Amino acid sequence: METPFFYIENGMDDELQYVLEIFYKEKYVNQVSQDYYGSYEEKQRNSNSANDIFSTKNMKRLQIGITLMYFMQMSGTYAIIFFATKIFSQATNGNTNIALYLTVGIGLTPVICSYIAGQLSQKHGRKPLLKNGMAGLVCINSILSFFAYVQETKTESSNSLSIYIIIFTFFSRSYTASAYGPNSFAYSADILCPKSLSLIYLFYWGFEAIVGFIFPILIDSLGLSFAFFFFAMNCAAGFYFVGHYIKETKGLNRKQVECLFDEQQSLIDNSLHTKLFEMV
Repeated sequence: METPFFYIENGMDDELQYVLEIFYKEKYVNQVSQDYYGSYEEKQRNSNSANDIFSTKNMKRLQIGITLMYFMQMSGTYAIIFFATKIFSQATNGNTNIALYLTVGIGLTPVICSYIAGQLSQKHGRKPLLKNGMAGLVCINSILSFFAYVQETKTESSNSLSIYIIIFTFFSRSYTASAYGPNSFAYSADILCPKSLSLIYLFYWGFEAIVGFIFPILIDSLGLSFAFFFFAMNCAAGFYFVGHYIKETKGLNRKQVECLFDEQQSLIDNSLHTKLFEMV
């Protein structure tokens, strides 16, 4: 008697059925068999070589994951985190004490917002949150750009403008942590194998380094208003990308996700397929 994985690997379905009937009640055999097949497929998927990761079959999903990481960084949220003190210092006309307190506050906002993101994702799926996340950030960054421009062109400082910039900066961070941010990682995990996911994280940190390099240059040379406008335009492109290239994965297992991206949608249960795409 061999292990269930031995029988699966060698295509011995009848022998697998016989062994499982020895150890499990009849009503549980089919479910246990499906679980073993699922585990075997997951094991095979995780053992992908570099050639498999860059294969034509996997390339589309890999490109989607990389692009999601790009828009994650170019949405402006992480630039806000890195340079929050500088942003708040400009908004408060050089009051470094207030700027430091505000920086601590903006760093704590994801604690609650990430929980909200999980609840919303379970209820509505990935794509609506990714799409609405980009749409919201277009508006928020545009508003921040406008307020920053008005403040830069005024000869006298305005407390009300400073307050608006601070409020919408917090709103940008909170909104990202409640929608696009966590779901971009979750969606990448839905569609990619662990090795591909490692490559996605490499691009994530690379894009973060680029943002860390260009953001202070944008502020110093073109002003805070242009920096936020730049991020708003990136978010607009992200909104288009999500709307046209992201496919909903809520409720699908690994095999169904692969079929979804291979455009073999007939293999997905028709009722589940219809229900998922009604939400988009």
